[in-house]
Amino acid sequence: MRYSLQSSEEDVNPTLLTAGIACLVASIVGGGLKAFGIEIPVVNSLKRQLTLGTFGAVLLIAGAFVEQPPQHVSQSGSQSTDHPTEPTATDRAGLLAELNWNHQTMTSLQSDEAVQNEHISDLTKQISVQRQNVAELRGMIARGEGTPEEVARAREEISRAEDQIERTESGIRDARTVIDRAHQRVASLQTRNEEIERLLQ
Repeated sequence: MRYSLQSSEEDVNPTLLTAGIACLVASIVGGGLKAFGIEIPVVNSLKRQLTLGTFGAVLLIAGAFVEQPPQHVSQSGSQSTDHPTEPTATDRAGLLAELNWNHQTMTSLQSDEAVQNEHISDLTKQISVQRQNVAELRGMIARGEGTPEEVARAREEISRAEDQIERTESGIRDARTVIDRAHQRVASLQTRNEEIERLLQ
C-alpha cells in the first residue's frame, strides 16, 4: 500500500514553508540571516544550530501539509471583497422585485399619511366646536342665566365636553405618531432604493 506525501499547491502554507527554509539556511551558515522578511541572529553554539535546523525541518513538513486559512467565499462562489460585486441575473431579478415592492410600500405609506392628516383635520374641527360649546355654557353660568336645573345640566355638559376634548386630543397625538413612523419607514425605504439602484447600474 502506498501513501502519497504530495500535497496540492492550494494546500501548502507559504508562511510555514518560508520560515522553515529560513531556519534551515540560518542553521547552515550559523545565523546572522535576514531573508524572506525574517531576521535570525548569529548562532554560536553547534547545539543551537542543530536545534534551529531541526525546527526548520519541522516547519517545512508542517507547511507542506497544513492548509492555509480558508478565504470567505460568497454564495456565488467568488471570494468576497470590500467592494460590491456586480449582481448576477438572479440577483438583479431579486433586487428589481425588492425595488418594486419598496415603491409600492412607500405609495401605501404616503396614502395612509394623507388619510391620517385628514383625520387630524376632522378631529381638530371637533375640538374647536366642543371648546366653543364649553365657552358658551361657561358664559351662561357666569351671567347667572337659567334655572338651577339648567345650570346643573350645563355643568354636566361641560364635563362631558372636556372629557371628549381630551380623548380627541389623544387621538390626534396617536395619528401624528403614525405619521412620524410612516415618515421614518419611507426614509428607510428611500435609502434602500438608492443602494439598489447603485447596485443595478
